[in-house]
Amino acid sequence: MTSAPDVQNVPDVWGLLQSALSSIGEHTGKRIFADKEDTELLRQIDAALAQRDRFVLVPKEPTPSMRRAGIGPWATSDLEEAVRASYQAMLAASPKPEGKT
Repeated sequence: MTSAPDVQNVPDVWGLLQSALSSIGEHTGKRIFADKEDTELLRQIDAALAQRDRFVLVPKEPTPSMRRAGIGPWATSDLEEAVRASYQAMLAASPKPEGKT
C-alpha cells in the first residue's frame, strides 16, 4: 500500500485548464487568424472543461478515512481490505480516453 496522498499539493486541474484556455485565447485573440494547432487546443480544453461537473480527481489508493467511510460501523480488517480491492476495481473500470489504460 502507498502512503496517503498529499491532497494539499494536488493541483486544481480544472482551474489550470481554465487559465490555459484564457491565456491561449488572449494570445490568439491578438492575431487576426489563429493557427490550426491553437484552434484545436482551444477546442480540446473547452471540451475537457465541459466535463467539469461529471468528474473528480481521486487518489489511486483509498485513504484510511475513505476506507472507513466505505465500511461504516461494520469495520473489520478483512472488510477494509475488501473495500480497498473494490475501490481498485472501480477505478480500473472507470471511463478512460481511447488508448489509455
